[in-house]
Amino acid sequence: CDREAGHGPPCVGLSPASSGGGDVTEEGRLAASAWNPADTSLPLGCGFKVRNALMGSVCDALVVVGGGEGTLQEMAAAWSDKKLVIGVTAIRGVGEQYAGKALGTRRQDVVHPAANVDDVLEILRHNLRQSRTNRSG
Repeated sequence: CDREAGHGPPCVGLSPASSGGGDVTEEGRLAASAWNPADTSLPLGCGFKVRNALMGSVCDALVVVGGGEGTLQEMAAAWSDKKLVIGVTAIRGVGEQYAGKALGTRRQDVVHPAANVDDVLEILRHNLRQSRTNRSG
């Protein structure tokens, strides 16, 4: 998404909760309100496990900033679907922990390490087209 520049496709967030709030904790609500890059949010009403699998499956690339067990599930789903996975090394969590490492033996690449936003954008520019080609083949 390029919201600040006012162009690019809209960002859609996938919320694990139902429209009534579901199983999202207060901590999760606070985190989402503090940093929400989505133009709109789609409440799935399916819980975190299903949402995590969906996130990894529907994305073109997964940029991992921090994260814990749920984020690791998203990474594994994206990795299994041959998606581009980028781990931000400046924030503690699974993104940093797995940056530069493979999540399994089925792929020849690694979780791409990125120190900052500029690194993330460069990795996306350089690798996203190749990642899409690999998935279709």
